[in-house]
Amino acid sequence: GPLVDTYYNSAFWSFGIERLLTIDGTGQSRAIAAADNLVGPGVWDYIFVLVNSTKYGGSGGPIAVSSIHPDASEVIIHEFGHTFAGLADEYETPLPGVPLQDPEPNVDKDSSLNLLKWKHWVAAGTPLPTPETSQYNDVVGAFEGARYYSTGLYRPWNNCLMRSLGRPFCPVCSEEHVISFFDDVNLIDGSTHAAGANIMVSGSGTTIGVTPLGVGSLSYQWRLNGNVISGANGASLTLLPSDLPSGSNTLRVQVTHTTPLVRKVAIRDNRTWTVESSEAVDNDHCSLATPIFLGESIDASSAGATGGASACGVNDKKDVWHSFLSPVNGVVRFSTCLGASFDTTLAVYSGCGTGGTLLACNDNFCGQASEVEVPVVQGQEYLVRIAGVANT
Repeated sequence: GPLVDTYYNSAFWSFGIERLLTIDGTGQSRAIAAADNLVGPGVWDYIFVLVNSTKYGGSGGPIAVSSIHPDASEVIIHEFGHTFAGLADEYETPLPGVPLQDPEPNVDKDSSLNLLKWKHWVAAGTPLPTPETSQYNDVVGAFEGARYYSTGLYRPWNNCLMRSLGRPFCPVCSEEHVISFFDDVNLIDGSTHAAGANIMVSGSGTTIGVTPLGVGSLSYQWRLNGNVISGANGASLTLLPSDLPSGSNTLRVQVTHTTPLVRKVAIRDNRTWTVESSEAVDNDHCSLATPIFLGESIDASSAGATGGASACGVNDKKDVWHSFLSPVNGVVRFSTCLGASFDTTLAVYSGCGTGGTLLACNDNFCGQASEVEVPVVQGQEYLVRIAGVANT
């Protein structure tokens, strides 16, 4: 036919193949500029060029191309399989100069189950290599002949859209489309707080959450400082100061999407924040110790405490302090055995800071609770340190 000077320099007979319709480097640059002008630089995702010719042809690559032949709707899907999902042609028509290699996910030099790229789709008992008979038409196996070679390369299905028009994608090619989609699109579409933000947790509770894509079949796992938060399995989580160890903590949510279309990898996204209590503890230091009295039972909490030096040789830096002015001479017992809901240590000092001497210290006297007995002198003040083990 007559030669036509096209704006995108499209042409049939690329590499000596009549149906191979491509655009050259100048055409690609012009297509990118047109897309930038239309929606903004880099805002577009993919570019597809339609050539105003009814002659059959097309190509994949960075920019996919198709004519407007009556079969163009199928050609477009096939060619976009190259561009979007990185798929290989599965037909055997030779393409001069193409080496016998298998970089794409839907072709493989190996046909043994242990080495086959798509072994996760091969049902038990499927012969490998797989015969090209009607019995195996819709079975994932290893069919010889693909990527312009009739031998030495294998394809997953006997006949897939990457081999012939009028066929659906095989499970392997469909899977690659889904994986490519989630390579381009985050599973988490938004969140209550910016990723990486430092969040102060208030006394009434602070809710932190994510907004996922509306793809269904989602599960959530929340972790605080690497530890799974039991029962937290929704898109949001409400934290109280009492839920947090002292200081800065790392909160992370992982969202997982499950679909029967994907077996190769887990489809996941995550978001991480730093969280800490906004509430200060009044008796967070020995100089701020609150009084306790002989025979008195108190409710003590280390939630929100910033911590201090450990005692009893254990990791118990999250502490609160109480002062005891002894009204008697004798021995006084201090104990958390009557109802502590977390692992505690107890220590008694003669004074605050460097001027104080450790008089007694205990961990796990009664289960995870603690108890000490200290000789006391009437009129002498003693400082009692209550701490949670491992930042509780």
